[in-house]
Amino acid sequence: MNEMLKLTFESDWHVGSGAGIPGSVDRQVLRNTDELPYIPGKTLTGILRDAAEWIAHTKDRNEGNEEGRWSEALLSLFGEQPERHGGNENKVAKEAALGVSSARFSDGLLDTLRDPKHKRLIPLLYILQPGVKIDPGTGRSLDKHLFSTEKVRKGCALYAPLRIEGELGENERTLLEEAVKAVRRLGGNRRRGSGRCRLELIPKNETPRSEKPNDLPGKINDPDSFVTLNYRLTTLEPVIVNRATLGNVSETETIIPGNSLMSYFTNNIMEDFDREEMRSAIMDGSISVGDFPPEFEDGPSYPVPLSFGERKDNGEILNRLLEVGEEGKQVKDLRSGFVNIEGKVIRYRTSGEVKILRTHNTVEDKKQRPTDVGGLFFYEAIKEGQTFSGALKIKGSIWNELSVAAKERLKFFETKIGRSRKDEYGGVSLEFLSSENAAKESSPLIHDKYLVVYLLSDVLIRGEFLEYSARLEDLKKALEKALGLTLSEEEWRDEKSPLGGERGHCLRAGRRESWHTNWTLPRPSLVYFQAGSVLLYKVNNPGDWNEETVLRAMDEGIGDRRAEGYGRIWINPPFLCETGFDVQPEKKAGSAALSVKADTGKLDSDDKKFVEFLETEYHKKCFSQAARQSVYNSLRGQSEKETGLPSLKKEEYCPSTSQLGGLREAAAFIRYGTGNDSELLKKWLKKKEDQEKWDKDFLKWIKSIVAEPELIWKNIGLEFPKDSELDQETLKIFGLCAFIDILCEGIFENEKNKNQEGTE
Repeated sequence: MNEMLKLTFESDWHVGSGAGIPGSVDRQVLRNTDELPYIPGKTLTGILRDAAEWIAHTKDRNEGNEEGRWSEALLSLFGEQPERHGGNENKVAKEAALGVSSARFSDGLLDTLRDPKHKRLIPLLYILQPGVKIDPGTGRSLDKHLFSTEKVRKGCALYAPLRIEGELGENERTLLEEAVKAVRRLGGNRRRGSGRCRLELIPKNETPRSEKPNDLPGKINDPDSFVTLNYRLTTLEPVIVNRATLGNVSETETIIPGNSLMSYFTNNIMEDFDREEMRSAIMDGSISVGDFPPEFEDGPSYPVPLSFGERKDNGEILNRLLEVGEEGKQVKDLRSGFVNIEGKVIRYRTSGEVKILRTHNTVEDKKQRPTDVGGLFFYEAIKEGQTFSGALKIKGSIWNELSVAAKERLKFFETKIGRSRKDEYGGVSLEFLSSENAAKESSPLIHDKYLVVYLLSDVLIRGEFLEYSARLEDLKKALEKALGLTLSEEEWRDEKSPLGGERGHCLRAGRRESWHTNWTLPRPSLVYFQAGSVLLYKVNNPGDWNEETVLRAMDEGIGDRRAEGYGRIWINPPFLCETGFDVQPEKKAGSAALSVKADTGKLDSDDKKFVEFLETEYHKKCFSQAARQSVYNSLRGQSEKETGLPSLKKEEYCPSTSQLGGLREAAAFIRYGTGNDSELLKKWLKKKEDQEKWDKDFLKWIKSIVAEPELIWKNIGLEFPKDSELDQETLKIFGLCAFIDILCEGIFENEKNKNQEGTE
């Protein structure tokens, strides 16, 4: 479905995060990494479903069937809700055909607000609305219950891409269009005027394809060799790759596993093969999608070797395969994170830097309010804007059979992966980088008889009874078979490994549980050797060492499910086997996160008007601040040279409070944009010339700024904005009205303070 949802807001709106900033904002608007507002896909899906339910039930009732064709269309469009599915034992809940991503500003508006010239406008997107809690018994406000709600200004437009699985039927399409028209309010306080909006379906621009030269390889002469296609994956939305569920918190992996991308490659890219051919290619490892670890500034990364340890006193990182820590100095194992190798420098960073935690709640249909108990849950997710690098490996025999169209589709594509991908999570793009062989450099045998194996991904090994095993003996057998060598583990002497360090095997095992949706049953547990594990073996038959066999083992991997990225290994990696490498923390750079952009092209007319409105508000704010400072400085006795205003400290110069009240009332007749209403103020001032109570110099000064309102901008130290895109007449009239208000306010307050001092 090549469409997206456009939301145009006709009043200020609030879609909150459930939290605020202590001492400033009690209820804050949801923001992305650019500090710009967005509306979560879950919120849009919920409000659309609520409208569709009302329409479907009304239509079915009018047709005389409570569970008729419109209710079926509703389930096809939005899927089956958990409470409805609760009684359907051993049946799969109906999946939603419609996916709604988060709504964000258009490309043009995002680029405009990121521009240094317009970045000053971002704070003006938000306004604060005060509120107070009302006692339901008395109907009066409660003491100490003042709060503030942050809102986004009206007039902005947001865009949410839609994703449809398959083709929509006629009823589903009609129901969707009517639900879009029915939604008129969105967000918090929508029963009190906030969030009034207009929704419409508009065409979605095609995603621009990569303009990189087509350097995909041609025909492969050796059908048994592998073609390696290297990719950069960018998270366009937060991505949840479920690792574990603890209570109401879903934890995510810190990498993009190959199995989450396998279905896209097989279902959409490899269309030149039938189902059985594709199944066989996956089972025998002819097609393999590796894991995508996060990129560093200097390139791809690898899981931190478990032989690395960090000294607690100074943070120095040691490779305990080669080094021994100082006596009495504690060293803790590094169990998570990633490393990047650049020459003789190894950079390390923790895995927590790529993750965020988001809060969600379930909503009760009847009340359209969060449920009281059990409705709160948390999703840990990989941040948007993060980049990952990985590779797709295809056997030469498969590659040669691919059509030109299939190869072209391999260059660039977007898809949704992971959990909750039908709404605001899971959007990623993959861009082809090169087809260079990804095989890592391998060193010869260490001391002519030792071998180091570094696990680049989790490894699944079958045991004696074909179960997944975590026995070292089973892993050794798999390595011996792949390398054609006989391996053994040598006993240490003097508590040192044969390579001079204090460790030999640095190994961890894990267990992964998962659920099969179609079967509605748990999958078998996966017991695996953890990525980053390091093993040290003695080679009993070093004469059988064959470089070609070793490189093939590194290319094909070991163990089960290699097509999904399991079983990747690196034999004798130089940075683990050789001295002279310097381990450092990652270089700190600016934030690499980017906001997800709606594909709407350049700045359209609605966005242009909104930017002009924000520019006008910016100039108004600057004028009000400068005018207030000048007026109050003048009242404190500063000279005209310092403030740009005649001295308001002189009692004979300043009018009385009643005279100022009349001036303020006369200025209130000025209307924006007409220009003629300022004549009313001029006539009022002319009448006051004959009254002896008014100071002639003050009247002359007021008349001069009424005749030329831009003069007051110059007097208070500001340059009147000459931008042709702004409504200059509006700014002139605003400046005149605002200055008179501030002038009267300052004099009133000054008189009040003087009277209080006299009373004391």
